[in-house]
Amino acid sequence: MVVTSTPHSDKAGDWWMPDVREIELVPKHEANDLSRVSLNGLSFRVRNNQLYSEDSYSVRAIDEPQLVGDKVIFQTRISQLPDGIYSTKATISDAFDNMSTMETEETFLDKSGPQLLSAFGGMKIRDGATTELAYFSDLHFLAYSDWNDGSKVSSVTLDGQPISYTQNEDGSITIDEVEDAVEGSNYKLVVEASDDSGNKTIEEYNLSYMNTEFVVYPTREKVFAEIMQAEMIIYQKNGQGCTFSATPEAAIEIADQYNKGCTIEIDGMPEGMDLQARGRRMYARGVIDETGQKNLQLKVVYYNEDGLAKTYVGDTVSFEVMPAPPIQLTMDDRNHIADNRYFVPYNSRNAGVINLKAASGALDILTSANGNTEELNLNDGRRAVEFDRNLRIERVDNNDSGVWSEVEYSIDAEYRYKDESKVNETFNAIITPSTRTSAFLVAEMHDEMNTDDTVVFSGYVGQYNRRLEVPYEYDATTMGDWDASLMVRDGLDYSKIAGPVNIDENGRVQFEVSGQTLFDEGRTFYLLANSRSEIEDYDLEILSRPSYIEILKAGAIDGTIYTRTLKSQIPFYTTIAFRFDTREDREVIDTLGWEVSRDGGTTWEEIPDTQDENRYVVQMDEPVTNQYRVRMKNRLTGIESTSNILEIIGYEISDIQLDGPRTVIRGLDAQYTASISEELKGSSDGVYEWSVDDGQTWVEGTNSYTFNVQESGTYNVAVRHRLNSALEVDVNEYSEESTRVVVVDPEKLFLDLDRPRYFEVGRPEKLEATYRLFNSRVEANVIEKITLPNGDVLNEGGEFTYAPSRDDLNDSDATFVYEAWVEGLKEETREVLTVDVHTYDYQFGTPILDLRQSYPIAPTPVRGQVGVNVENESPDIDYTYQWSVEGGFDAEIQGETSQRSYIVLKEAGLQTVKVNVADNRGNEAEVTQMVNVEEAGQLEASISARFNKAEMTVPLSSSLRLNVEMQHPRDYVREVKWYLNDELVSDVSSDREYIEMTEAGTYTVKAVVISDHGQTGESEFTFEAKPNIPPVCEPHVKKDGTSATIYPYCKDEDGRVVRIFMDWGTGEQIRSSGVTLSDYVAEGISSVVIRAIDDGGEEFTTTVVL
Repeated sequence: MVVTSTPHSDKAGDWWMPDVREIELVPKHEANDLSRVSLNGLSFRVRNNQLYSEDSYSVRAIDEPQLVGDKVIFQTRISQLPDGIYSTKATISDAFDNMSTMETEETFLDKSGPQLLSAFGGMKIRDGATTELAYFSDLHFLAYSDWNDGSKVSSVTLDGQPISYTQNEDGSITIDEVEDAVEGSNYKLVVEASDDSGNKTIEEYNLSYMNTEFVVYPTREKVFAEIMQAEMIIYQKNGQGCTFSATPEAAIEIADQYNKGCTIEIDGMPEGMDLQARGRRMYARGVIDETGQKNLQLKVVYYNEDGLAKTYVGDTVSFEVMPAPPIQLTMDDRNHIADNRYFVPYNSRNAGVINLKAASGALDILTSANGNTEELNLNDGRRAVEFDRNLRIERVDNNDSGVWSEVEYSIDAEYRYKDESKVNETFNAIITPSTRTSAFLVAEMHDEMNTDDTVVFSGYVGQYNRRLEVPYEYDATTMGDWDASLMVRDGLDYSKIAGPVNIDENGRVQFEVSGQTLFDEGRTFYLLANSRSEIEDYDLEILSRPSYIEILKAGAIDGTIYTRTLKSQIPFYTTIAFRFDTREDREVIDTLGWEVSRDGGTTWEEIPDTQDENRYVVQMDEPVTNQYRVRMKNRLTGIESTSNILEIIGYEISDIQLDGPRTVIRGLDAQYTASISEELKGSSDGVYEWSVDDGQTWVEGTNSYTFNVQESGTYNVAVRHRLNSALEVDVNEYSEESTRVVVVDPEKLFLDLDRPRYFEVGRPEKLEATYRLFNSRVEANVIEKITLPNGDVLNEGGEFTYAPSRDDLNDSDATFVYEAWVEGLKEETREVLTVDVHTYDYQFGTPILDLRQSYPIAPTPVRGQVGVNVENESPDIDYTYQWSVEGGFDAEIQGETSQRSYIVLKEAGLQTVKVNVADNRGNEAEVTQMVNVEEAGQLEASISARFNKAEMTVPLSSSLRLNVEMQHPRDYVREVKWYLNDELVSDVSSDREYIEMTEAGTYTVKAVVISDHGQTGESEFTFEAKPNIPPVCEPHVKKDGTSATIYPYCKDEDGRVVRIFMDWGTGEQIRSSGVTLSDYVAEGISSVVIRAIDDGGEEFTTTVVL
């Protein structure tokens, strides 16, 4: 801001008010253009508040100046100026160009607070992040400014409490360790930085102190003692990071500003386990001899680079050390021969399978034979379990032994970490022929060999090799010697046809067999080879793949026809299938055809289009018996034969339908009728039989049956029918139908007389009498009887019409008696219903008219209501109304046809209101009433005016208001027009108006009013607007040496002076009520011009000579 003072602040006018023309600021020092600052070895990017973009800056005053005593204060805006040291020059002046200048050599401008930089160890602290720390001394802060403004860290608090810190030479601070800090707690660190100008910067940091978590978990919750390594993995999950070390010295050595070094201590660690550090993880491993539950507790010791130690105590972890079971070795029996001997094929890689029972510790297995060894190593398992598994024994005898030789094998197994745990198992391996040894059978055949030919078979033992001319390769060294036989499959067994024969040096044998023998034995043949074993009670067999031989039949062909349906109700379809008795029959077929006999097999006829068909579809549409067969011919010998004969029978069964009630009344006859279909192909003659005991007994009868029982319950009425034509073909089948019949006990009927809610004497109304049986499913003949109010009787129910007379009434009621019963069961089913119907004896009465009038001045509303006699009136009596005003008077009627009406009588006079009333029975009446209406009086209007000047001089304005007094209580002003000197003032209708007069003269104001009822009225008044008289000034001058005070003393006799201006020779008029000139002679002022203006706009000017 700029503060100025002036000796003229008590003078009239505002000419003395100073004005700040300009403030110029020139930077006095070079700007620091650093953009990065170092803190604890980290580089920070900083902002520069002293980047001067200009050689000089100019600012101006803002807003209006403030006058405080004789001081004038100007506000300036410096928010856009860079911080720094400036030389300043301010220039001020007044209205007469009087000027003053003030300069300063050094003005400090410091409006920005310090920049606060923060580091945690070797990393920057991110905004809003929570810092995990174990040492408060890893926190570093620097208050930075780009010029020497005294920026520094002035305060550090932890959760609102001040804490100590160390001031470093580079201006940064390092937080001291907080002795009473609680492990696992969260804190809020507040750092305040300030400069010499009082600017402050405050930053908050979220800290988590020693919120450390190390995880210790055993890789196995259970281990075996002496044989298995126990292992625990230790790693850090939360908190300030640390690197594991074996010794405190190594931990201090590797500790840095962020990652610390740490050592591990485990209380309760059993003997045999050792710690191993591996970067950010630590392992405890070893074989434990002592069994039992082991409880271990972890302690982690942090080390700072200066050797300061802090200890973290973790949770207790447990694992169990179990005793290890002894090793058990047992040979598997799958290749066992006898005693301690096991067979091993010559080409096998394994010498057998051994069963191993042990624990999942480190285990070594050694196999030896013929001076050779092979070792298998099993490492610790993932879990501590006892296992039972089979291991293949690697063959180590190098195949130096021939077929049927015997080799001794030895197996040693022991736990790797446990002495004296070894066990041994031995066995003798018998070398058997190679598993590649196979048997092969080849038959020497020609096309269509039959039972008269001889077939030659060649058999081979060896291995197939397609590169050889005879593709079977035999090696006696690896395969041994064999005997071979020719076999045929017989169910699950094999039968010998020829042999056994010893194979030659090439592994070959040969057999000659007749075609008839092969045809009789089968089609699939094998070569069975038996080894010539050197081991007592042990032999090997190999069977060749099957060899398929086709031997054709030379005799008659055999075949069979069959079907699922031999006898059925027509129409039906059935398929007859033909099959050869043997495959050999099918292979020699020449021709095949179907034949039919319609006379019991006496004559046969060929069925067209059935040659070489294995199936024939029989369609039976008539009740007949046909026989079918197949004729066949051998293509080799020409012999003809026929198949078996099938007899197909078609018969009819009639469709039957049973009609009759499902529910009947005990003791009443119920009729049931059976009918059969008329679409039979043959005769419909047959027998009807009926049963009512669920088919236990049947009674022969006709197609009609009468059912009557004396006990209620559920019965099954059944009928069946058998055609005589079906019985003739030994078909004893019936068509049968039944229905479930419920026999119910008789009960009272349910009666209902549907009638109107009321009667009216002489008016006919419809009634309806209905009954409902006690069971909705029952059918019966019902007798009905209705006794009318006049004593007449109706002998049937249903709908009827009745008009009661006054003689029928009994206490205003008409009585009807309705009774009904089942014919033949009157005593059990009769029911009586008596109904009294209220009856009105209605008579039309004389209407009564009631008119009500609020006031007797036209137009006037009249409310009318007409009443009728409602004594003994039927609810369905309806009345109609017609209102009117007689004599031609103007009237408006609302509700002209209603019981109530609203009538507006618009003219004065004695008027007649009439209403006609009629009912829906043909009655009618008319009623009238006189109403007197008078004319309304004339409205009265008057104007009230209020002027802005009591003197009534121009310019003159007036607020006008029209007062109207109506003579009708419901008449209101609809329109008002104002006239000034007979000219319309405004198009807007209002009871108020505003007028202005700028010229003197006589004015007449008139207001014309129109009411809602059409009445008109007016009012006017006249007034005089007088001319305005100008103001007069009689100035007075008071001199005091070189100064002079001028008082204008202006007045207006018909109003007031509103403005006074003075001009003391400059040509500029200054509004003032008085002025003092301190040195008017020296300033060359010889006169003052005074100008006054009154409230009518008239002016008065005078000159005062000094």
